Parts: sequence; structure tokens; C-alpha cells
Amino acid sequence: MINRIKIRYSRLIWITAIILLLLNRVSALAAGYAFMADPSGKTLGMTTAYLRHSPFNNFFIPGITLFLILGLMSVIISVIALSRGILYHLLISLEGAALLVWIVAQIAFLGFLHPLHFVMGAVSIILILSGFFLKDFKK
Repeated sequence: MINRIKIRYSRLIWITAIILLLLNRVSALAAGYAFMADPSGKTLGMTTAYLRHSPFNNFFIPGITLFLILGLMSVIISVIALSRGILYHLLISLEGAALLVWIVAQIAFLGFLHPLHFVMGAVSIILILSGFFLKDFKK
């Protein structure tokens, strides 16, 4: 009985992690591409004035970072997690940690909080914890 409950919750956590990776992947790829295509940020309703406390003059480098680290890596980790490949639980936690670092850096560089920071911060913490809980989940 206890094993059934553990398996049921493990599956729920695994599905939740996959969905959150999908959310992260879509938003990171779209925003990263938009920043690379238009480094001024105007496409996303931003200006380079937001970067005045950062080491960047435009959004190109943040766009590359967003696209590669939070976008493409999330795609790769999703595929590994879907197949429950080797160390998938650790990769889920690492993607959550990368997202958390990104959010903290954004807040530091922008100098203000946006409601989306809270949402994506929660997503990052859930991903980190999901990876730890999924360590022993095989099927």
C-alpha cells in the first residue's frame, strides 16, 4: 500500500516536472530568440534602460543565455526526463537551479521585482525539489 502511494505521488511529481520544463522551455526559447533578433528589447516591450544596472548594453547576450541555458537545455532535459534516462532527476534539479540563478540575476540587474519573478521563482523551486523527490523513482 505504501509503495502504491509513493509511486502515485512520484508519477504526479514527474508529470508536474515535465509540464514545468515545457513551460520554461517555451518561454525561454521565445524570449531568448526575441532578444537575439531585436537586442533593443522593443519586440518584448522593453528598453535597454532596464539594463542600466547590468554589465550589458543590450539584450543580445542575455538572449543567447536565455535561449541556450534555459531554453535548449530544458528541451534536452525534458527528453531525458520523459525517458527517465540516467540522472534525469539531477538534471531536473539543475535546470531549476539555473532558472533560480537567472531570476535572482534579473532582479539584481533590473533593480525591481515583477510578478513574473515570483511565478518563475516558484517554478524553479518546484523543479529543484522535484528532482530530489524523484531520485528513487524508476517507473
